Amino acid sequence: MPAVVMSWFGSGRGADVIGDVPADAVGRALTEMAQSDGERRAPALTVGTLLAAIAAALRSAPELVEGTGGPVLSGRLVARFADGAQRAQAETADDRQTHRLIEAFSELTREYVAAWERKPRLSELLDTVVFVLDADMPRYVADPDAGTLELDELGEER
Repeated sequence: MPAVVMSWFGSGRGADVIGDVPADAVGRALTEMAQSDGERRAPALTVGTLLAAIAAALRSAPELVEGTGGPVLSGRLVARFADGAQRAQAETADDRQTHRLIEAFSELTREYVAAWERKPRLSELLDTVVFVLDADMPRYVADPDAGTLELDELGEER
């Protein structure tokens, strides 16, 4: 069997990198999550529910991200779109979606450790999600906004 060739790209944030194999893992997870109800014609996810699942996955498995030993997230995730729109994470996360993202983020982490001998930074993990979403956002979420997206934390969680 031929070796898997992987490309890594600068993310535009200092020394951060994203890779195509980690992006494929995230893409598979998002596709499964969006199609969770086979009868639907539109994606089952909204931006808010996706953000909630990402936040829940990171809080449930903080060991998947290079960190300082504290919580990975101290606030809520927010999506900022190029057209100025913002969306905050939903209040609750779906357990199945959270579990599926933990699986994808575990695969992503294994790839970073194999290639870089370190876990991904939070910014790299979020940039990988953004990379996948930006390619075809309407495929994954039912309420996309125009333009590219940026994921960040929004203040302290209460």
